[in-house]
Amino acid sequence: MIKRLQGILAKRVAVITIITLLGMLPIAAAADNGKPPSGHTAAPPYQDVVVGMASQIEANLRVAAPASFAGVAIGSDGSVVVYATASDAALSDSVRETIDGIRRMHQHDGLPAVKVLAGRLNSLASLEGVRDSLTARQAELAARGVKLRHWGVDIWNNKTLIGVEDLTPAAKALLQREFGADRVEVVQAGEWIRTSRSADSPPWWGGIKLQDLYGQPYVCTAGFSMVKDTVGYVSTAGHCGYGSWWNNNSYIGDSYLREFRDNGDGDSQIISASSVGGWVYTGETSSHRVLSYSTSQVPGETGVCADGATTGERCGNRVYLTNQCLKDTSDGVTTCALIVAQSSTGQVVQGGDSGGPVYNYRTDGELNARGII
Repeated sequence: MIKRLQGILAKRVAVITIITLLGMLPIAAAADNGKPPSGHTAAPPYQDVVVGMASQIEANLRVAAPASFAGVAIGSDGSVVVYATASDAALSDSVRETIDGIRRMHQHDGLPAVKVLAGRLNSLASLEGVRDSLTARQAELAARGVKLRHWGVDIWNNKTLIGVEDLTPAAKALLQREFGADRVEVVQAGEWIRTSRSADSPPWWGGIKLQDLYGQPYVCTAGFSMVKDTVGYVSTAGHCGYGSWWNNNSYIGDSYLREFRDNGDGDSQIISASSVGGWVYTGETSSHRVLSYSTSQVPGETGVCADGATTGERCGNRVYLTNQCLKDTSDGVTTCALIVAQSSTGQVVQGGDSGGPVYNYRTDGELNARGII
């Protein structure tokens, strides 16, 4: 997890890595240790009509109207808001065709309202071009005295938001000159550093404390457990390290696959485990089942929960920015394809929360997996 100690927007935020879950669900019978057994079936994608509609509209408009499409978000009233640089017949036709297709698929008219707001200055494609150029030019800009710490498209303000460590007027002017003052918002970056229940037993659940050395304090949190080809795995953050893992000095398994590299997409890994279960600790002893998952994230979504072994469960967060790149203060590693979740009620995560599950509650009271801290 990357924790922001000083807010660029005077709000608390957390960073979420979206992972593709292999999925698992427990079957209903008691295990010897009192926990539900570890039999599994694949968890299905969660069908959220509003998020699904927004995601489909965005995918279609990226192709149909790249020059005028300026992003999509979920409004405070639950509507889908499509931003555009100008009135565009191709954009309007694509939105209408997408809505008609979704209406036919769901066979009802109870769909959220869709608003098209024209008048934005910058297209989404142009702002993403700025983001990608910043990623490619990190070393060059650093040599010129510009220490990039985070960057990505800010849909709400229609600019590429750039956070710079030790920001000076000269550095700000350089970025505005290189990328266009009307396309970038340059701010002083807060310091980003990585942050990382107590005695679990097989089948291993999500949300448990992870030790990377026997007998040592825990350093990270397990995300979700999953099964592929009868083999169990537990997920956590890639930056937590690579090797053997324990919980309360009980051996869980070894790192199997890891995604954590400079300029890489995401920060995650899976740990092989002898037995896993489709539950997540949402408190020290309380837990919920994971019954579905989502991979689509849309700015404006609310009800997002982050669950770390240190902080515990913190809900009420909102998806604020998507597809962000962050440069870690301690080692200079840049990680992209990250989601920023925002809270106005307090700190979202602390040290030791890294790798913990991110989810929302379904209408049946169980969990829909979204990603990891």
